[in-house]
Amino acid sequence: MEQQIDDLRKAAEGVQRFYEELIKLSDPRRNQLPISFFRALSALTLRDAQQGVKPHDVRFTPVELAQKAIELGYVKKKPKQAESDWVRTNWSKLEEVIESRKDHLQEVCRSSGYSLYPWIGKEESIGGQGNYSYYFIVPTLFSQEETNKLAQYPTQLDGIHYVQESLVNIPRWACWVNGFTLKSWRKYAYILPGIISILAILGYVLLILLLGLYTEISTVKWLTCLLVSAIVFWMVVSSPLYSVSSNRIVMAPDWMTPWKETSVQLELTKVGLNPETGDAIRELRLMVYSAKCPICQNRIEIQSGGFQFPFRLVGRCNESPREHVFSFDHVTRTGKRLVQ
Repeated sequence: MEQQIDDLRKAAEGVQRFYEELIKLSDPRRNQLPISFFRALSALTLRDAQQGVKPHDVRFTPVELAQKAIELGYVKKKPKQAESDWVRTNWSKLEEVIESRKDHLQEVCRSSGYSLYPWIGKEESIGGQGNYSYYFIVPTLFSQEETNKLAQYPTQLDGIHYVQESLVNIPRWACWVNGFTLKSWRKYAYILPGIISILAILGYVLLILLLGLYTEISTVKWLTCLLVSAIVFWMVVSSPLYSVSSNRIVMAPDWMTPWKETSVQLELTKVGLNPETGDAIRELRLMVYSAKCPICQNRIEIQSGGFQFPFRLVGRCNESPREHVFSFDHVTRTGKRLVQ
């Protein structure tokens, strides 16, 4: 039992260290509600996980969790709805945030010398008035695969290491993009609009050519129509939804990004293999990658390479975006300085 309590305290401390790392990275989402719940769960666990206490007793009601989240987070007053409803509604968001930040969370705990990392658990209520669900931290040991993954791509000398940040409040009209899996019929549903658009544009171009040959349309109108068709064709082909198929990661268009977000990537991530064909199964995800600048200790965000680094994504420091520039590899999540 003593070892279990010790592991529980280490897991809770891992949450605290994780939050400290978010502060160092100037993560703009570090005080949003999901992280506040995570911190609240950690603080309550450190308070109650003492020697002599059974690990099963270190769990908390939504009322306790809500009060602590308000104390620690950006929520300044008690919500209008009941605490149990408020926590239950936002718990799924916390699960999504932790899942998306899992690699970073594991990395922080590993660098702290822990053989485990914190996860979250929930015991559902049996129903009835006064019977609450209970929320708790679950100490989770690293698997061999996770250990190998963390050590697979070490940061180069004078290089940087990028981490993933969760993205919440995605616009409703773009929610379908995040988590869209390209397999079976979904793969064809994904490419069909683009194919139809391209065929329509090509048909329009053919019509313009025929008009130029067999009617008295002016040269100016004819060339203008061809130019507009070429521009629309280029926009469809170069659309992030389709260019990500070949580049695997691109900058997300503005219509996909939440309000006030300035650096969001659209990534086509490999999530498995088709057992019948052996082909990779890929999923669209809206991601944010960041790092800490080794030169000035400020925040590095991913941006388009522009004219300086065409057809590339690069990491630029917010304080010196022209000079503190680094490469970006979304597979190894490492980078090296590009401007000396």
